Amino acid sequence: MSSDLKHLCALKCALTLAVLRLPASRALLLVVFSCAIYGKLRAGEIGPPLREWALTMNIPVAAIRFISGDRTVAWLSCDGHLRYWEIKYEGLGGVREVYLAGTKSERFAFETRISLDIGASAISSNGRMVAFTNLFPMLAVVGIESKLGKRLLAFSDVVTSVAFSADDAFLAVGLRDNSLKVFSTETWAVVHEIGSVTGEPTSVRCVAFSPKGDQYVAASGLRRIAVGSVGNSISNIPLEGNKNRACSVLWPSENLIVTGGTDRELLVWRLRGNLQPVRLKTSLHVIDLLASDPRGSVLACGSTRGDSLIELWDLKTLVSIGEVAAPRDLNCLAVSQDGGCIAAGLRSGSVIVRQVGDSRRVSSESR
Repeated sequence: MSSDLKHLCALKCALTLAVLRLPASRALLLVVFSCAIYGKLRAGEIGPPLREWALTMNIPVAAIRFISGDRTVAWLSCDGHLRYWEIKYEGLGGVREVYLAGTKSERFAFETRISLDIGASAISSNGRMVAFTNLFPMLAVVGIESKLGKRLLAFSDVVTSVAFSADDAFLAVGLRDNSLKVFSTETWAVVHEIGSVTGEPTSVRCVAFSPKGDQYVAASGLRRIAVGSVGNSISNIPLEGNKNRACSVLWPSENLIVTGGTDRELLVWRLRGNLQPVRLKTSLHVIDLLASDPRGSVLACGSTRGDSLIELWDLKTLVSIGEVAAPRDLNCLAVSQDGGCIAAGLRSGSVIVRQVGDSRRVSSESR
């Protein structure tokens, strides 16, 4: 029996007993009050408490994501460790960590090239590769328990954004000079390169792959975003994005691209239409964090600029499905595969995993 049905049966029983024993005026008042409570229950405003797990390491978190289904959260800390935290609903699991510089003999040569005060960074979907830099014309890529080992990629300008494809076959790297390169993670050869992504004299601030991994979307610090194909270097299509600045991009499903900016708006582009975005009003001053589940059902958006809020949207209907209070030092964000949990990494060093509701109900109602 579902929790809603149990609550309804309990309400009916209590209501029947009360009406039989109370005077008419009081019974009528109880009926009205019970109907209001049941309405809130059906609307999802009240119900069983949602769970939250928190872990504090006192080391700023640069990147975070769910791996191994929804049981493990992986995050990259600014001390050069990739940590794995197993989330158990009956209690907290242990934390396993891997030091990216390897043994002490490798540490000096590795750290002198890459400062571990991490800037642009990304974790692969299987949690076995991580790429990071800190405003250098160089990117470190480290394989965990794989044949990759450690690799340093050199560039002509500072690395400002980085992203893995969903199947981990490609790694996209955006630079300060508005250029972009895509590497094969099998051979580490450049399979795609474009000299100017958006045609603007500014850095590639963010980049994301399509679910199939054969296309990408990128944005500079200004208004334009660009959609390109990995297999064709001249297929870049510039689009006029947010009114002020495009700060974040996401390609959650084959038909949708989402961008966030500094104008309190989410732009949702339907790629099978006339390429005119749907504008969604938000409470966030700056939207520079976007995350979704792999199915493209639930979108989480947040800000690193002090907005103490994470907003959740149903991507099927483009309707808001709630808000979650967040610390002001939010730095990265992830959504679980079923859309039922979010993970947040903080600059203070904490990792917070929070249940955000019955994702199965949300996804079934939105179909």
